[in-house]
Amino acid sequence: LGRGEHDVMFMPSPLNHATGFFHGLISPLLLGGRAVLQQDFRAAEAIDLMNAEGVTWSMSATPFIFDMLNIMEANPDLSFTTLEVFACGGAPLPPSLIELAGRHGILLCEIYGSTESCPHVYVPPSRCLEWDGAWSGVPFEGIEVRVIDGNGNEVCRGEQGEEISRGPHMFVGYLNEPERTDRALDDAGWFYSGDLCYQDEEGRIRINGRKKEVIIRGGENISAREIDDDLIGAPGLANSATIGMPDERLGERICTFVVPSDPTRPPTQDELIAYLKDRHVAKRLWPERVEVIDEIPVTATGKVKRFILAQILKERMEAEQRPI
Repeated sequence: LGRGEHDVMFMPSPLNHATGFFHGLISPLLLGGRAVLQQDFRAAEAIDLMNAEGVTWSMSATPFIFDMLNIMEANPDLSFTTLEVFACGGAPLPPSLIELAGRHGILLCEIYGSTESCPHVYVPPSRCLEWDGAWSGVPFEGIEVRVIDGNGNEVCRGEQGEEISRGPHMFVGYLNEPERTDRALDDAGWFYSGDLCYQDEEGRIRINGRKKEVIIRGGENISAREIDDDLIGAPGLANSATIGMPDERLGERICTFVVPSDPTRPPTQDELIAYLKDRHVAKRLWPERVEVIDEIPVTATGKVKRFILAQILKERMEAEQRPI
């Protein structure tokens, strides 16, 4: 990213999260630079703090830069005076956000990785306006990336497959979970991300889906299956299936499809949240939208066809936008 010892990093993410740890602590230590932290993120205060401290770069999930850019659009008196580069992860970047950042003098560069395989693909600052959200990036020097099919064979360039990576940035395994480690990390050191992508002849990759049943909300990975398991036994609920709902600010929000035990009185979102709250389920796992459906579509082996639910949700959301 072209950073050095004179650069100042702004970190609004918690330091016990991979983003805060890797980029808010480790990166400035390696560079010999300085880190500026904001414990409770507030967009306007963040801009003032960054200007006062001479912040030149940051790395975090999309909602942080989204909020700061939008508050600057609404308030012309607010602007960045020293920020140059904002590396952004957690979800593919829309071209509109990259272009908005560019109008405010900021290079908004997509970066891709995970806690296990910390960000290892990036859009170079010199290419972010040119690529304009079309690519998630290229691997950092010294890191290998492959795209494979279901049998572990490398696919042809341009074909979709699972992204796997290998390099000195890799984790060594899940603590006290050898079976889970063996599923994710092979003997040759390759980490199987569960993310779908394709790669072009220049080595650029584009993340375009997931094999795992994971919702990425504001850069945080949330298990859809965990939410469904927590809802088992909720009053009025016969069955449920949760998917990610597209959201401009957070990338995705939590949408739960419910099959009511009594079709004349389906459970409401408030009732489901009250049930989860009584069971001390963390707020980050509460449904943010509830859709009623007659039955959950499943495969012959009982796996939820979440792609069908995603299409149904898309159609319902589009219908809401149509003028009456």
